[in-house]
Parts: sequence; structure tokens; C-alpha cells
Amino acid sequence: MSVHGRRTARGENGNVVPIADRIVVTELQGMAEVEPGDLGVSPYVRRLDRDGRALGGAAEGQSLGARWVAWWEEEREAESQSSAQVQNPPSDRWQGTGPRAGFVVQRGIFDQAILLTLGGTMQRVTTEARRSDLTGIIVRGTASDWNTRLGAVWQPAGAPWAAFAQGELGRSRRFTHDAVAELTDERASWQWGGGAGASYRVSRRVAVRAGAAATLYTPSATIPAEDSLGTVYRSYIAPEVEYYATQALGVAAEGRVSWQRANYRLYLRTGVESLSARLAGYAGAFTPSGARRMVTVSVGAER
Repeated sequence: MSVHGRRTARGENGNVVPIADRIVVTELQGMAEVEPGDLGVSPYVRRLDRDGRALGGAAEGQSLGARWVAWWEEEREAESQSSAQVQNPPSDRWQGTGPRAGFVVQRGIFDQAILLTLGGTMQRVTTEARRSDLTGIIVRGTASDWNTRLGAVWQPAGAPWAAFAQGELGRSRRFTHDAVAELTDERASWQWGGGAGASYRVSRRVAVRAGAAATLYTPSATIPAEDSLGTVYRSYIAPEVEYYATQALGVAAEGRVSWQRANYRLYLRTGVESLSARLAGYAGAFTPSGARRMVTVSVGAER
């Protein structure tokens, strides 16, 4: 059993200096429509300060022939942003708090020929934002995620081969309410998938491995209609919102051949990955479509 704490701090300055043109800056304020600021030839400075704290613990043990590990952590993140170049400038502030937890259980069966692993994680964050020129909380939000996975590795004692498989199921929820813009963005999604593969030692020096996996992301969402809002929403916010409101399918496959030398290993690896948007139901002006595919071939050495 263990207990731990963490403290992080970060500061960042952004300084935009005009060279050949005037500066026009759009400072986003939640989902509210804002007017771009024409700063002319004056420099633009934005200061960001972030502070993070966490306290948590972990425990591990054995029971019923299985080994297990569990952990928990309570996090707090706070951020302030300011533009005025004066001492103690007014700041826009954001804060998020919430717990994170997870566990892993592992057990061998059939004389340890099959190793089963069950794991899960969860996280929940409650956020609020305040503006320096307004009183009270202007944006509230919650985000929660959980994920569980079950995997198995089958490798009989002395066998030159092994097989492996894993299944996964996850759920995410996002809720944001902007009191100034009087807009609400609510999204929920399921993500499930799985994969399988095998490896085989051809000889004392040569081994091969191959596998494939697929995952499906299925969201449901209640989002503002982009045609009823202004330019700022359509330019900066709607593309991201509609991106996460689109169903997507990811598929990947990989093959690898390795050759063991005296103190290093040579390998040839090839892989194929594909991510495609699946248009079902609502399709907005910024809803992604099409597919992205990538083929990789790599040759290398490792110790």
C-alpha cells in the first residue's frame, strides 16, 4: 500500500509582434460570440499560469490465485489567463477537480498456459470558468470516462508459439453550459473494439508475429445548430464539436519478422492503419467525411 502527492506549476507567455500587417485578435470566451480586436501595430501579449495538485494512493495483493493492483487519485487543475501588461492584471480563470481510479487483476489458468488480465479505469472532472469582467461562474461543465478491457495470452509451456486477444469497452460523457451565450453542448459516446494475433518462433534466431484490431466510436450528441450562431462559433467551435459527434471506425493490422543476433535483434515491420468517418443521422456543415489510411514499413535494430 502506498500514498503519494503531486504538485505541478507552469507559466507561459505568448507575444505576437506585427511585422508587415496589423494584428487582429479573437479572444474566445466560452461559446459566446465576441468581436475580434484590431490592435493595429501594437504587440499582443497573453500570459498563462497553471497550477496542479493531486493526492492519491495505491494497493496491491493476491487473492484466489490472482494478483491485483488498484489505485485512486484526486486531482485539481487551475489556470488563469491575462493580457494586460500591468502588475496583478485581471485574469480569466478556469478550474477542474475530480477523481481518477483504476485496477488490474491478473490470473493464470490451465497450469499457467493461459494468462488472463482484466483492467479498468475511470475519471470524472467538474469544471467551472470565470471572467475578470463578470461576476459569478460563466461556464460549467462535467466530463466522465470509464474503460474496461479483458485480455488473454495463450502460450503452453515449451511451445514455440503464442496467441493473444483483447476486448475493450468504454463510455464517455461531456456536458458544457455557457451561461453568457445561453448554449449547451452535451455529448455521450460508446467505444468498443478488440484485437487478436499470434507469434511463432521459426528457429532459435527467427521469429514472426502478426495481429489485427478494430475499434468503433459511436456518439450521440445535442449540440448548437451552427447556422443559428455567429462567425466565431462557426470558425472555432463548431468544427471540434461536430468532429466528436461523428461516428468513426478504426482498423489496424501489423506483421513483424525478427532475427536475433549475438547481442541485438534485427527486425522488419509493416503495418496498415485506417480511420474512417461513418455518416449516420445528423450531418452538419463541419462533419468530417472520408477516410485516412497509412501504410508503414520499417527496418531497424534493437537490443
